Amino acid sequence: MNSLIFGLFKRSIGAKISVAVLVMLLLVLSLTWWSIKSSSDSYMDLVSNNSIALAKTATRDIDHHVLEQLDVLGRFSQGYTIKDTLSESNAWFGNLSDPIGYMEQVDENWTSVSEGVVTPFMQELIRGAVSQDIRESLVNGTQVGPGFFVFREIIVANSYGAAVAMSQKTLNYIQNDKEWWQFAWANGSHISDVKYDNHLSIHGLEVSSRIYDTAGRPLGVIMGFVDVNSVVWSSLGGMATSLYSSGGIVLLTSDQRVIFSTRPFRPLEEASTFVREQFLRSSSGSFVGEENSRTRQYYFCRSEGYSDYSGHGWLSVISYDRQQVMSPLTDLRNITLALSASVGIVSLLGTYMLLSRSVRKPLTEFRKATAEITHGNLEKRVHITSRDEIGELASDFNIMTAKLGEQVKGLEDKVAERTIAYKELISRLRNANRDLAQFAYVASHDLQEPLRMISSYLQLLSKRYSGHIDKDADEFIGYAVDGATRLQRMINDLLTFSRVGTRGRPFAKMDVGVVLGFALTNLEVAIEEAHAKVSHSNLPTVKADEVQLLQLFQNLIENAIKFRSDKPPAIHVSAERGDGEWVFSVKDNGIGIDPQYRDRLFVIFQRLHSAAKYPGTGIGLALCKRIVERHSGRIWVESELGKGSTFRFTIPDKKEEPVADGFEVEIVPPGQEKKEN
Repeated sequence: MNSLIFGLFKRSIGAKISVAVLVMLLLVLSLTWWSIKSSSDSYMDLVSNNSIALAKTATRDIDHHVLEQLDVLGRFSQGYTIKDTLSESNAWFGNLSDPIGYMEQVDENWTSVSEGVVTPFMQELIRGAVSQDIRESLVNGTQVGPGFFVFREIIVANSYGAAVAMSQKTLNYIQNDKEWWQFAWANGSHISDVKYDNHLSIHGLEVSSRIYDTAGRPLGVIMGFVDVNSVVWSSLGGMATSLYSSGGIVLLTSDQRVIFSTRPFRPLEEASTFVREQFLRSSSGSFVGEENSRTRQYYFCRSEGYSDYSGHGWLSVISYDRQQVMSPLTDLRNITLALSASVGIVSLLGTYMLLSRSVRKPLTEFRKATAEITHGNLEKRVHITSRDEIGELASDFNIMTAKLGEQVKGLEDKVAERTIAYKELISRLRNANRDLAQFAYVASHDLQEPLRMISSYLQLLSKRYSGHIDKDADEFIGYAVDGATRLQRMINDLLTFSRVGTRGRPFAKMDVGVVLGFALTNLEVAIEEAHAKVSHSNLPTVKADEVQLLQLFQNLIENAIKFRSDKPPAIHVSAERGDGEWVFSVKDNGIGIDPQYRDRLFVIFQRLHSAAKYPGTGIGLALCKRIVERHSGRIWVESELGKGSTFRFTIPDKKEEPVADGFEVEIVPPGQEKKEN
């Protein structure tokens, strides 16, 4: 048995390496397991307790900030001006025979005017003393940053529910049908959950308080719409990264809809199903989840209110990259590994001394042989005759080198054959492209001249003999003239289409807004005749072919005017930055496109309507696609029948040379071809 083991150890390099590696591996694993196991549990408990306490502090601070806004309204309502105004209003309404009817009549007049129109009656309320005080003290006085206010709207209503003062024009005159008025009038105060205000186009909370006179009798209700970001950001802004730089924080409603997040989000969007299931188990805790293919550790706590305010059960969720949380443990593991490596080095030295004579010399010969083969000497062979694995490797190496030489010789022969075939293909493609360019020249000169003659004589025939033969003859002549005109226009469009890749200009930086202005100037008559309104957002500077970009905008806007609905055309051009590109949009309110025909739009000569109803050659959108593709972009349409269309196309936001459709060739008139030597 001993002789067998000794013989195996003497001949097998694998056995020698395996014994040394196994010893080191056992040492490293033992030390690493002991160090991580002894510290990971206590460390994670500490992180969990600190993070949950942080989330609890965040929810408590937010409830405190919300309650502070109710106190602000309460202090403001103690002023004599607002109390006197409400007392006078209530007295005036009390003298009316039918105050409800009066309010309904005023509300009907109020809502019948356009949103931007302010009547004298509205002006009187908006410019009143209380309204001015509201704007100065509550709106402008609570500004927390440039254009960033805590109160976005303030409304004061009397005991009948009629608006008495406001920071800006409201949607309605009657307020007693609003939740904030009803709850505050009945209970003294009210704080709503987060909601979206269509009038203000923001998310916030309705904070309302009942107003009393000096005798304690209720006079009315004041409501302030609080921008939710103003009360959330001060509590959550820097909290997420207070423990770890990878920290993120999300504030959710009681039904798990997003109120605020340090990452991009859509207000009141639902949290993921996995996250929602975690919150159903308890009011606070932790769990592990995936985000963008990264494992994150989550800690959460539910709001319990502040003082007399019970809160709305909002959830504060703090998360960290688990790898960063575990980094101290990783550091400890690395230290342990370093200590273990010290032990391993001693073992490696012994292994090196053992393997040096049986491995190092053969490997040196392999290295030299490999270097010669790398430089093209496929005749090189190694001369190692040992009976261990290295000897077997040397034999296989020599066989491999011989086969490699044979394969290289075969590949060289195939490369030579394919090079000849490729050159022949290039030559055929160049000839084909030259023929295509020659056809374009013929279409623009030789074909158009006889076509112009046909069209001219047909028009002359129509002018001289119209009404002198018979009605059918006049109709036939009209058809012929119209056909010749459309054929000439189609040839011109086809010529333009074929020249996009071969006659384009080099790309240069240009202001897209200026190019759009040129296109609108060219379409000025069509825009005026259709009573169209064309607007655009700020447009970027891109690198493109100015003439083709002008043609692209002109075709898309002209299509929007042509395919308009009964309403005057309203066209808007905009651009937004994408991933390494600009995405341009041309939006209209026209007749729209049935989704089943979208794939046909950009195919040449494909039409969705008759030429009699909408004149054209069917090449315009195909030309647009060809121009966009020359700029390495994409073009598509988003539309529904009867709801208008939005054409979008992209232009890369980087330096690129124009893409040609094949080879650039010179167009030579027939009979003037260059002679080849």
